[in-house]
Amino acid sequence: MLARATALIRGRWFSGATDIFGTVESANAGEMSGWVAGAKTRGAPIAIRIKVGDRLIQEGRANKPRPDIDRVYGLTGAMEFRVPVDKSMLEHHSEVELWARRDSGGRWIRTYLPREVFRADCQKPSRSGFDPSLRALRLDLIWERDCPDNVLDGLSVLDIGCNERELYRKASGLGARLVVGLDVLNSVGQLEIPSTQITRGGLWDIPNQIFDVIFLSVLDLEPLPKRYLRKLRDHLAPHGVLILECIVGRSGGPHATAWTTVQVDGSLRRYPSSQVLRDDLLEDFAIRPISTDEGAIGSCTRQIFLCRPFRPIVVLISAIGGTGKSVIAQTLKAKGFRTFSLDMLIRRLVQSDDYNWSSLNAPLRPFRDAPTLARLDQIGRVIAGERLADEFADVVLQDISLETSLLFIEGEILIHKSVQIALERKLRERGSLVWNMTPSSTKAL
Repeated sequence: MLARATALIRGRWFSGATDIFGTVESANAGEMSGWVAGAKTRGAPIAIRIKVGDRLIQEGRANKPRPDIDRVYGLTGAMEFRVPVDKSMLEHHSEVELWARRDSGGRWIRTYLPREVFRADCQKPSRSGFDPSLRALRLDLIWERDCPDNVLDGLSVLDIGCNERELYRKASGLGARLVVGLDVLNSVGQLEIPSTQITRGGLWDIPNQIFDVIFLSVLDLEPLPKRYLRKLRDHLAPHGVLILECIVGRSGGPHATAWTTVQVDGSLRRYPSSQVLRDDLLEDFAIRPISTDEGAIGSCTRQIFLCRPFRPIVVLISAIGGTGKSVIAQTLKAKGFRTFSLDMLIRRLVQSDDYNWSSLNAPLRPFRDAPTLARLDQIGRVIAGERLADEFADVVLQDISLETSLLFIEGEILIHKSVQIALERKLRERGSLVWNMTPSSTKAL
């Protein structure tokens, strides 16, 4: 964040009135407080207005020093404000907007934090209508279905390094059922918003919870980034998303598999190339780049990635007997891929006492003395016709291993739609991605 603030001070992102930054930090019994700073106005007083929608709540001035803001952002003239507010408005304070102008006059402008200004400027158009300052995060992409109006609707969110508080402050308003902020710098006070909490501590002090969305913007502060990212994966729900904002080093030519070392404020920082980031640090994730800021630090770039935990991929091979599905499975197995035969499972179900615990035991017992290979089609019809598809899928999940990244399951019984649908549903509930493979012709070999 310091590098971005430095870029801001140098005027890269300033345009017109966007040289005033600030935020509301806390709202308690009858008072709101925060800070406002002018990037171009060295110590000049700044007038503020606090609004909820179109309603003016209070006016005042930022007139107290804030050395911590100078230290974190490098902004000149950072000043604190404290203004009284009606207690009845506190329940709506997640919608509060801070407006400011120089005391000498000028138009009122809504204030943003440096990171928020960057995101508003570098984003691509988004199809959802949420706050434009967050569009560069592409929160609409976290959904595997159409994006709802409140893009975090019903989700739990962890914001690591939330000292700037923009995602933390707004996540509740975007529909999140729980927002937890991990305050690394420990430099600002509690912001009281319903269904939110602040955890103070270092990067590893993650609450013992599972989250749907984790936002991380301070990876460069962690000396063991790969181990830390693996820990974050353990805190992500199976369908969760890690939104990673990080600096990426030089990535071309001889630097493709190397780290870039840069001196920042008298200390050395190491930044991975994009290939190191993808193939090593984020090897447990499927990643999608969604935003890039060129020249964040020298030749390095600041990029935002949407990262999902790798999920086991299961390919279902279904066809009638004699069409070659077993040949495909044998070829894949010879190449080192993991395969599982439903035909062999059915034989075990019929002939072995190991499955007496299953409700399939009784309906399949009449087939115990029959040649099972010739009876596979009949057994499939029994399972599908007697509505035993869910029970069969449960047995399959007991026998297979989903610890592998890619598994092929083949069997004639999958031609029965009810069996295929039940197995797909159970696999997805376990966090797997399911694909189907069928022949282009049902003509037997």
